[in-house]
Amino acid sequence: MLCEKTVFQAEIHAIELCGRELEKRGSNRRSIKIFSDSQAALKAVGSYRCTSKAVWNCQQTLSRVGRTNRLTLVSIPSHVGLKGNEVADSLARRGATVEFIGPEPVLGLSYSTVRSVIRTWAEGDTLQYWRGLPGLTHSQRFIPSPSKARSKKLLELSRINLRALVRLYTGHCCLRHHMHRIGLAEDAECRLCMEDDETAKHVLCTYPAADRTRISILGKVQLMPEDLDKYSPGNIIDFLRRLELQGEV
Repeated sequence: MLCEKTVFQAEIHAIELCGRELEKRGSNRRSIKIFSDSQAALKAVGSYRCTSKAVWNCQQTLSRVGRTNRLTLVSIPSHVGLKGNEVADSLARRGATVEFIGPEPVLGLSYSTVRSVIRTWAEGDTLQYWRGLPGLTHSQRFIPSPSKARSKKLLELSRINLRALVRLYTGHCCLRHHMHRIGLAEDAECRLCMEDDETAKHVLCTYPAADRTRISILGKVQLMPEDLDKYSPGNIIDFLRRLELQGEV
């Protein structure tokens, strides 16, 4: 069961409980002030537009009390040593450590809470699926986790540049390591340094002669494949262009 509650909900509920207590005492023809240090809660209760059931319930309770009493909601500063407010904060902290007994949920779940929980679940489920796919070790190193924001940036590239990055991240490009695997190159040796296999990881992350170019564009001398996920796709394309390898991927 979802049990997440927000501070805003707690503040609204506290004001409503004050109203309920006044109703229980049968207050009539009295001047009543309810003090709160929550500007958000006071603004919501005093608003003509209501989108929250918790706020609606609070407004209805206060309206009933206000019919027979002069009721005022007063804003006070928080954490400035006001005795009553300090006592209320202390009781709230103590209450937060006590397990609730009774039917749940005590407070309704906010739309933002439900949306956040669903988004977190969906992202976790997608990540688990991505990491569990077989045969994608190369791509999973360059793309450690799916990202909607990064996908949007990739789709903003030209078709040529997007194709280059897709080939690079999948390893299915014209670099010698892949061409040697499919029988179209005599060896997999890097044509730039002749010291390692010509892979996307080598060219982007460790190729020694590109250290100066790498630090000027990507900010680091050496990288790990997963580090590239932090950079703009345009920066990766610029790096390839500077190495004159854009056409090779």
